[in-house]
Amino acid sequence: MKTKFNIILLVILTITMSCSNYLDINDNPNSPSADVVTPDLVLAGALASTYRQQARRMNILGNVMMNRWGANVNAFTGGFSEEFSLAIDNGFYDDIYDGLYLTTANFQAIIDYDGSEYNNHKAIAKIMKAYYFQYLVDLYGDIPYTEAHKGIDNLTPSYDDDATIYRSLVTEIDEAIALIASSGSATAVGSEDIVYGGAMSNWATCR
Repeated sequence: MKTKFNIILLVILTITMSCSNYLDINDNPNSPSADVVTPDLVLAGALASTYRQQARRMNILGNVMMNRWGANVNAFTGGFSEEFSLAIDNGFYDDIYDGLYLTTANFQAIIDYDGSEYNNHKAIAKIMKAYYFQYLVDLYGDIPYTEAHKGIDNLTPSYDDDATIYRSLVTEIDEAIALIASSGSATAVGSEDIVYGGAMSNWATCR
């Protein structure tokens, strides 16, 4: 009986000692910190996700409201009824607003990255943030801008004047061009730039 007890005690001690660090995890691999997810890893997804909003919902809205597209009445009735009847309410294409705010947060994360080694990536993020915020102001007028993308630090951002935002977007682009001009030693942009393939001269001239 004593032998069995000693064996059980030995097994318990072995398991306890060998697994002492099992739950001592400081870094969650499923939720990496900002310094682990560098701008070069974020850029491609940021560019693709924002363009998805433009190519799908914004494209539909623009073509229908400009009377370039119409419903296929031979296949179904009532197509684009909200658009053609101007039944515009709080839910009218609200996924554009939600989607652009959600996806441009990735550009803001790149801009806020600590360090100058990714200045080229930050410049691209500034240009693309300005590009899509122009659409947001065009569509919605006064919107959150200076207090946007704060996450849980600010769940009720204040709305900025639309004309003030337009001027700020011009400043954002000027800052981006200056970053490109002064980022000779910064990390080169490669295939993560799915727009120009890392050709920073194209970004600088916005061609």
